[in-house]
Amino acid sequence: MFKKCILCFAILIIGMFIGIAGSQLYENSKRPVMITGENERTGEKEDVPGENENILTPDENDLENDLLDENKNDREKYRKILVGAGGWHRSPSMTAAYGDHYIFSEDGTFIFKYSLADEERRVIDISGNWEIINGDLLHLTIMKKTIREGGEFIPGSPSSLTGYSLVNSTTVKVDVEPYEEVIYPLRDLEIDEPSPAPLMLKIGGVQYWKWGGTADETLVMEQTNEEPDIDSEIQVWEGVLEFSESAPPDQSLFYTIKIYKENNEYYGDISIDGFQTMKRIRTKAVGDKNSVNLVFDTYLPDNVGERYEKGDILLSLERKDQKVYTSWGKLQPMLQENKQSGEVYFEYR
Repeated sequence: MFKKCILCFAILIIGMFIGIAGSQLYENSKRPVMITGENERTGEKEDVPGENENILTPDENDLENDLLDENKNDREKYRKILVGAGGWHRSPSMTAAYGDHYIFSEDGTFIFKYSLADEERRVIDISGNWEIINGDLLHLTIMKKTIREGGEFIPGSPSSLTGYSLVNSTTVKVDVEPYEEVIYPLRDLEIDEPSPAPLMLKIGGVQYWKWGGTADETLVMEQTNEEPDIDSEIQVWEGVLEFSESAPPDQSLFYTIKIYKENNEYYGDISIDGFQTMKRIRTKAVGDKNSVNLVFDTYLPDNVGERYEKGDILLSLERKDQKVYTSWGKLQPMLQENKQSGEVYFEYR
């Protein structure tokens, strides 16, 4: 009888310990993690990518428990689905002034870029390493930030999210010391049938849509119950587009974009020649029959100068009224008069 009492007492103590630990984990799951500091103009905090919704802060127990992970299939599924050149965006539609989005690479690195429409933001992207733990948790280690130093705030463009813009600043990449870590739950992997980017996923409680292909096409097929037909969406863009601009006395630039298919993916090779310029850039063409983004992939031989990073959207093309309209991204034309997005610049040869 005495032994039974001791056993019951031990079970009660263990149960209380588990209850306390569970409540603490729940509290951690709601705790906001501010990693980008204050807005200089308003004094308000600027949020992490998931806007602090359902964020888990990592601790040693969470990471150690990953060694006992019994959800290896789910972990592998998310790892493969997350990877892709187009990335995961806050919107299913495509514009050059892209919104917040992630790009996850197969080598375990990631970059999160904040919306171009947030023209007063000082931190414009964060990057580092990523991994999937405990089956469906995204663990990010933030190692670098790209920030804008100096400058001044002026009334923003009509597309500005806040109505203000930061101008005359200097863009620099800085190391994060010590590294910052966050954990986001991955939830609600679903299909948005009407959307041109049908695969959607909640990262930290925030909805994202997948642009472009996935590392493992069979995973997409399992989700959509049909095989993706990349040709029906992007094949119409195949060909060579050209654009030129000039300014007296002898400053001229000639742009060529060759869009083609290789190994079931579409690429856009960009050549720019002319005044003190020789660019040879390979991009991935990500989009559909109506619009396509040219996402930086690599530099080609004979290129002079480097300024882009993997995942940068160089420009976007849109078909309308049998014409091709351009929205400039990281790639900008030489002349101020040509920098207006939504105009016709490129034409097929």
